[in-house]
Formats: sequence, C-alpha cells, structure tokens
Amino acid sequence: TVEAIPLIVASIISKKGAAGLDAMVIDVKTGSGAFMREQDRARELARALVKTGNSLGVRSEALITDMNQPLGRAVGNAVEVRECIQLLRGEFDEGARPVLDLSIELAARMVVLSHLEASIEKARAQIQQVHASGAALECFRKNVGAQGGDPRVC
Repeated sequence: TVEAIPLIVASIISKKGAAGLDAMVIDVKTGSGAFMREQDRARELARALVKTGNSLGVRSEALITDMNQPLGRAVGNAVEVRECIQLLRGEFDEGARPVLDLSIELAARMVVLSHLEASIEKARAQIQQVHASGAALECFRKNVGAQGGDPRVC
C-alpha cells in the first residue's frame, strides 16, 4: 500500500460507493500498529475520507483510534474473530473491553448518522441493549450463514 492519501481515499471510497451506502463511519487507525503511524497523517486521512464521502452524498464521519498496542487480547484474524464472537456471547474478560467499547462507539455513531436516534448517548444505550439481548450475536450468525459459513460456530 502506498502512503498517498488521495490513493487511499480513492480505494476506500470507491468500495464504499459501490456498496450504495447512505452513511458511513470510518475507523482510521494511528500509531505503531497502523498504516498511518503519525497522528497528523491519520487526521489528514480522516478529513479527506469524510470530505470525499460527504461530497458524494454519503453522510460520513471518522474516528481516529490508537493502534500503539492491540485493542484486545487477540492478535491475528482468526483469533480476533473468535474474540469478537466471545464478546457477542458476553463471554469475555476485561482485557477485551476496548474491543467492545470501540464496537459500541462505532455502531452508535452509525445509528446517529442513519437518523435512527438523535443523540449519541441514546444510540450507545440502544447498542448496549442490542448486545445484551443477544440480538447482535443472532445478526452475526445470520451474516455468517448468508455467506455460506456455518452459523453454529458462533
């Protein structure tokens, strides 16, 4: 990947545009484990993504999050997915709390951008309830099944 912000923006936004989105929340990582290691470059990328998305009629917002250390306890795709499934089941220790907190924040911001809730506080509460009820896990299982996976592994 080239560290040219216009190319990164074009790559990301073209994929999002192809999906026909009305709104998007983008998690821009910064720090030693991220592509944009410097905070200023991450901020520049976030601004460019939001500006481009909005100019195309896609309500856009970006969060800049820290990747100086792993977010949860797992490192690597398979074990990170397992950790997320455990979070959805409510089976996790406090070491995975940052993964859950960021997931709730991203989802809540999407709820607000989608005009399903007016305040971020109410959206967070709504997302926490969806998680606690098991509805988020059930939605994940349906997505796994829709993509040809075995939802029983969730």
